Order: sequence, then C-alpha cells, then structure tokens
Amino acid sequence: MLAVTIWRRPGLGIAANARTIFSTGLVSGALNGAAAIGGLPLAIYFVATRMAAATVRAMVIVYLLFAGLVLLGAETVVANRL
Repeated sequence: MLAVTIWRRPGLGIAANARTIFSTGLVSGALNGAAAIGGLPLAIYFVATRMAAATVRAMVIVYLLFAGLVLLGAETVVANRL
C-alpha cells in the first residue's frame, strides 16, 4: 500500500510546520517503541509534503541511523545495570 502511495505521489497538501513535524515525530516514536516500525510515518509524511525522492531517502536513512543508535545506547545502559 505504501509503495502505491509513493508511486502515485498524491501530495496531500501537508504543510511542513512545527505542529505536523512534532505530530509525525510523536507517532513515529510511539510506533518505533511499540513495533519497531518508526520509519513508516516519516515516509508517509515526506511523500505527502512532495519532497524529492532523493531527499526522502536521505531523511529516512538518517532517522533510522539515529533511532538505531539511541536504541543501542539504551540497551547498553540497561544491560550494564543487570
């Protein structure tokens, strides 16, 4: 379904303002913590704002890198306390 959305690039007219960025980050963080699928809301947000494909790929890669590093750090802290 996401592939079709990206392919069609509907441009939902979502403005890149502080409210939408915060909301997307909140949903992404919750989904990342609950099911490790935090990149999906970001991809949908980027496609909806009509960013260039190269920009979308770069932003998702950077997000997933930092999310992984934060998770690795959290696991290290927890493992050292046990």
